[in-house]
Amino acid sequence: MGKQINFFMMQEELYLLENKVKEMNFIFIANRMISSNIDIIKSFTESQTTDIYLVLNEQTDLLQINYNEIKKNYYILPTNNPIIEFSKSLFCEQENTLRRGRIYYNNNFNNISELEKNKFLKSAEVLFNWFRKNFKNTKINIWHTTPKVKEWLNNSNGKLIDMTIKTENEIIVKYV
Repeated sequence: MGKQINFFMMQEELYLLENKVKEMNFIFIANRMISSNIDIIKSFTESQTTDIYLVLNEQTDLLQINYNEIKKNYYILPTNNPIIEFSKSLFCEQENTLRRGRIYYNNNFNNISELEKNKFLKSAEVLFNWFRKNFKNTKINIWHTTPKVKEWLNNSNGKLIDMTIKTENEIIVKYV
């Protein structure tokens, strides 16, 4: 089990979130790496990578890194590690769309000490509470949607994207 928030937010709101995450001593790491060394990302708002992990700076040595023989890359399994999965809400100006973001953490892993697990869980809960307090929810369907997004929708005729599925022959876009 774990906790998650599916959300839509504008770029300027992502900067606020990033600043809070940094203030709480989380670092950003790639969810796929070319070596077993942790690939630290300086900024998730400026990164081309849309899916990253947040880990407390002092807990990077606790991460279990795995190797995918088929894809020839290294990865960190989110269900076994003290990490927060983060997918940013992505704005596409040309198409006037905003893709859903997600923040999630698992609280059911037992491969680290109770002290370290509790430190991580407390930090994750503080971040989630801060998120809910600072990004008021003007819910659209089941999604956490900030007032800035609702304003953008009302003024721009924009569309919200739940997900994009790529198949061999086509790209399927599911709108909210």
